[in-house]
Amino acid sequence: LGERRRAGLKTVQGLVSMSRAGVLWDLGNAIGKRDLPRALELLGTLMYQGQNAIGLLLAAIVPRVRSLLLIKDLGSRYKLNKFNYAGFCTSLEGLPSTATGHLPRKKDGSGFNAYPLFLALPETGNFSLDELHAAYKACLAANAKLVTSSLDPKLVLERLLVGMLSKSS
Repeated sequence: LGERRRAGLKTVQGLVSMSRAGVLWDLGNAIGKRDLPRALELLGTLMYQGQNAIGLLLAAIVPRVRSLLLIKDLGSRYKLNKFNYAGFCTSLEGLPSTATGHLPRKKDGSGFNAYPLFLALPETGNFSLDELHAAYKACLAANAKLVTSSLDPKLVLERLLVGMLSKSS
């Protein structure tokens, strides 16, 4: 730090080495916050570290978009307890099975995997339902491009992020 005695967030991010798992988590957070510059920076870091583009899409981008879409949709149709985790789980359990049949389940099948959905609650205000539907479809299109075309994988994911996170005019 030299003569400075205080370090800001940018200083710490510049000095501390990032693990791949941490960057993956941060990429999902940047998507939820609709922070395009940060998402592109993290994508560049992951690609530089040698991460597979399809793996990034399926491990970081699609799960966050899916969680946002599911909760935004349920919140638009039903009253959900958004104030605490236990209340949120109770409100999910009280919904009709037609509304919850597609929600992610715990590995043991004992109930909903509600924690990622609960974490997505505050971020749903950053997107409209139509934007999330379009983002989910764009993820499918990006997956097809990554698998079937010779386009640069980083470019495909960058275009996906720009399309998803840019504010519509």
